[in-house]
Amino acid sequence: ERTSSTLSAFRVQSDSGRLTHIGTYPTQTQPRDFAIAPSGRYLLAVGEQSDALSTYTIDNKTGVLQHCSQVAVGQNPTWVEVIDLPG
Repeated sequence: ERTSSTLSAFRVQSDSGRLTHIGTYPTQTQPRDFAIAPSGRYLLAVGEQSDALSTYTIDNKTGVLQHCSQVAVGQNPTWVEVIDLPG
């Protein structure tokens, strides 16, 4: 959420599509974009009023996010992309 600088996580029930709130997590100032790694194990987030990228692990059973690290990426990042490189 851009005004509170948080990410909210939800679980989707496969049979009904119903959402269940898992948690709300602090992130970069004025979050602008996030991406989930193809493995589903990591979430990366950047904030438009920040200069860093935050990484989180995603618990594969509960969906709970755990902050791992923060890396400087330059001023005002507005998007993040995760790609798989061959080899």
